[in-house]
Amino acid sequence: MARNKTLRKEEMLRILREEREIHLCHLAEKLSVSEMTARRYAAEMVEQVKLAGSHLFYRGRQEHSYSLARASLKNADKKKNIGRLAASCINAGESVFIDCGTTTPFVAGNLGSRMPLTVVCCSLNICSILCRLPSCNVIMTGGKWQRRSQVFSGDMALELLSRVYVDKAFISAAGIDRQQGLSCFHDYESKIKREVIRNAGTTFIVADSSKLGQRCPSYFADFTEIDALITDRQLSSSNQKWLREAGVEVFLP
Repeated sequence: MARNKTLRKEEMLRILREEREIHLCHLAEKLSVSEMTARRYAAEMVEQVKLAGSHLFYRGRQEHSYSLARASLKNADKKKNIGRLAASCINAGESVFIDCGTTTPFVAGNLGSRMPLTVVCCSLNICSILCRLPSCNVIMTGGKWQRRSQVFSGDMALELLSRVYVDKAFISAAGIDRQQGLSCFHDYESKIKREVIRNAGTTFIVADSSKLGQRCPSYFADFTEIDALITDRQLSSSNQKWLREAGVEVFLP
């Protein structure tokens, strides 16, 4: 039930981003819920949604607050250590996916220049690092260019990813919450992450410990769908405990 609610709220945000304004009854119909339920969802999302009478308006705060350049500066030393540890989990000859984000470039940057690999990516900043590795076979998804996050997205990217199996996937997450699960800022990123997780042998989440307890607008996975979290040593013992109880292996530098 909680997951269905999360998915409906995600769909609600997607609709509002596209339409900017919608009557409550029309939104309820699109979500297949009652008007009372749609109104309750809006009350729980006051930072993103404004309810005025029977009309809903998209505030757009979180969508526009994200900046890749600004986010890259946060916890940089921790991200470097996480990237180094994640890269050490990759073996010669494997196929891997490296996600967009601000921690994943450190995964790509720590790959051995002579290690034969096939790496799938959807992000321009990741691709630019991989292209300098002479033994790396790079597969870029293509698709619609998202300038803010430097990601290629949309049907073209998803169609390619649906046909590609990878041994290991290294996925970024802006939110890691015990109740909500894993989330990020943008719907187009969530769709890519879901498709990759579906076709990966082992899925690693790479994120610094500040992401624990955070909730972002776009949900993409439950903890049962991933295998491990690679993070930093500031992760609290209580968070380590419930993650391991959820079946997630925790790797610390």
